Amino acid sequence: MSDIATIFSNIRQSGRLPILFVGSGISKRYTTNDYNWRQLLIRCISEYEEEPLKKYLSYETQALRETNSVEMTEEVYTRIGSKVEYDFNMAVYAGEIDMDVSEENNVSPLKRFISETLSQYSIKVELSSEIELLKELHEKMLTVVTTNYDSFLEDHIFTSHRAVIGAPIFLGSEIGTLVKMHGCVTAPESITLTREDYLRLDRRSRVLVGKLIHLFTENPVIFLGYSLTDASIQKLLADIYGCVESSLDFRRLKERLIFVEYDEEQSEPDVGEFVKNVDGRSIHLTRIRLSDYTILLEHMAQMDRITKLKEVFWLKNLVSDLVINYQGNKTKIIQLSDDEDGYSGDEVVVAIGKEKDMPSPLQDKGLAGLEGKDFYRDIVFDDMPAVKSKSNLLGVLVTLAKRNSNVLPVHKYLKGFDGEVDTKLKAIQSKEPKDVLNKTIEKDFSRFEEFIGEHPEISMEEIYKSDIPNVRKSNFLVLKAAFRAETQELRGFLEQHFDDIPKITGSTTNLRKMILLLDMKENKTQQGTA
Repeated sequence: MSDIATIFSNIRQSGRLPILFVGSGISKRYTTNDYNWRQLLIRCISEYEEEPLKKYLSYETQALRETNSVEMTEEVYTRIGSKVEYDFNMAVYAGEIDMDVSEENNVSPLKRFISETLSQYSIKVELSSEIELLKELHEKMLTVVTTNYDSFLEDHIFTSHRAVIGAPIFLGSEIGTLVKMHGCVTAPESITLTREDYLRLDRRSRVLVGKLIHLFTENPVIFLGYSLTDASIQKLLADIYGCVESSLDFRRLKERLIFVEYDEEQSEPDVGEFVKNVDGRSIHLTRIRLSDYTILLEHMAQMDRITKLKEVFWLKNLVSDLVINYQGNKTKIIQLSDDEDGYSGDEVVVAIGKEKDMPSPLQDKGLAGLEGKDFYRDIVFDDMPAVKSKSNLLGVLVTLAKRNSNVLPVHKYLKGFDGEVDTKLKAIQSKEPKDVLNKTIEKDFSRFEEFIGEHPEISMEEIYKSDIPNVRKSNFLVLKAAFRAETQELRGFLEQHFDDIPKITGSTTNLRKMILLLDMKENKTQQGTA
């Protein structure tokens, strides 16, 4: 069998760009999201069970019995997911887990918890050299498909790809598409977790599978961050091979499927043919086993990039032809650059319509993509891009308040605004520090007062570094922020520990409460109005 260099040399000579399938192993390797499916569910169970591993094993035993299975299939995993979701959500509704359950928020609490948990990650600095090599692939993968929920790939690696959530039909062209098959943390309702979720996905994904079969027989496919025991990958491969009828397509798949498997004991890369029987079908592929991704990524980075802006320049010619040949004397023409290397494509915007009907400056067009976390971060770091229309910005806040929570930082954005304020924002604007607390924090109030009586000069930093149990420590920090901390101390603490505070309990809830308090202290007027 050929070595890694030969594999990617053949890919370059074929003139075909690869499709990349990315699994949880990549997030585990390069970020602090150190979860596979099992570990993620155990983390969720820990919110309502003191011995989460034992509880998970009981779910597993039940699911295996219900399916009459002796091995972990996709159905077994998804049945476990259903059981965890039911018990987690019931714990939330019983008040055992502190989460917002307002009528405006109809997304499963468990999915919101997973979204919040996986959104709070950081990059592993010690693997920065590999990550830089990985970034070089951003123009060299025709299509990226992932079953990961987190946003590491679109945030840091394939930043130019168009992210598509779920299992849709490709939007016209597969070039530069990042398909998130099992959902994304940016849309918690899309997360595919339970048996019911997977059954819906299976019905919707038939067209996607058909598209993938076409791509698989025409292009190399690289699986990265998966195990060959992964139930979802086995099912996908079985679906793909189940639709292959000709010996030619079978041979193409055999040659083009490349499965990269991490093996910490593999000191040198091992390349060979691998055959596996899945659901009675014989799956043939090339397997690369390794413990260090550097050599692999170096060879992958040598592949040719996507023809840059191919579709944008086609559009340029089309628009130019339309404009010049239709009432050219009455039409303004903006020349798109002929310098292909001068920009990446995401700076290009084409708008057709009357000038007076054009929207606010383009920077305001990005407002629809803002999330609650962007406003919270902006209170601490003041890093939100300036917008022309404050009304538009407040409109986004109203939408977020109705969709996610009755509490958001609003005072900074209402300062100086003399227009009509939505009743939802007025309600938030009228809240006092005591309204930020929840029942869990209120239960710790007497302990906090006793603690402060014994340590009257203690700072937030000293509380943070103390050996107080984590949940109580987090609650004490909120109480200190609400009633005992000066604004300057609270700001300095949040600026220094913005990324660290959620690690105390694994949740951003109390970080957000402290930011709400900072917004009140710094920006709320005496009358409570803008």
